[in-house]
Amino acid sequence: MRHDRIDGNWPELFVKDAALASPNGVFADRNRLIVASWGKGIKPDFSTAEPGGLLSVDIAS
Repeated sequence: MRHDRIDGNWPELFVKDAALASPNGVFADRNRLIVASWGKGIKPDFSTAEPGGLLSVDIAS
């Protein structure tokens, strides 16, 4: 999964990581973003084959 950011008027790649499976929330904490993922293999009842987690991304990089 990937997240883009707007630079001027154009989107550009900010972060791309397999750990961002089904992102389900973003929290800005000083110089980093905490991204929550729902997990991989989402089923009709919203359970997942693999649990999600949290990924910390340095905003400056």
